[in-house]
Amino acid sequence: MRRALLAVGLSALAFVLSALAAIRLGWGSHAPPPLRLLPPADGAIGRYGLKAIESELARVREAPEGRRNEDLNRAAFSLGGLHAGGQIPDVRDDLEAAAREA
Repeated sequence: MRRALLAVGLSALAFVLSALAAIRLGWGSHAPPPLRLLPPADGAIGRYGLKAIESELARVREAPEGRRNEDLNRAAFSLGGLHAGGQIPDVRDDLEAAAREA
């Protein structure tokens, strides 16, 4: 159990760091390689996963000045954990787009 939680935590941390690097570096030649974690089972995203994606992206888009970085970090950690667990696909591009819209 501990090992599984540690793996999810490390995957989520890697997701957060790569999302931040993408925003700071602009996906240029310095971008980290894409993460290859567990894909969603049979490609389907459940209602929980869809709702999580929608709400986290909305929170990032609507973040007031002064909270944008914190909200982006929280969303990346949350969605990264779901991605690492195979619940949702990689949504880094969507998260980056939402952050740029804020």
